[in-house]
Amino acid sequence: MDYQPAFAELEYEHKKRKTRYRGLKKNTNRLATLAALANLMMGDDFCCPHRAIAPEMRLQGAEWAENR
Repeated sequence: MDYQPAFAELEYEHKKRKTRYRGLKKNTNRLATLAALANLMMGDDFCCPHRAIAPEMRLQGAEWAENR
């Protein structure tokens, strides 16, 4: 199963927030993104909400969050 669309959508949301709240500090955007990522890693998947995300995918999500 490919989870890339979920992360692509999350990244798109992040960019949208960044441009919308240009005057605010970056930390606010980062917090919003991490909150969305936390939802994603808890199994709240954009593609199929009824299916929990595989454990290895959660680790990838954590790495992805650190590299932002």
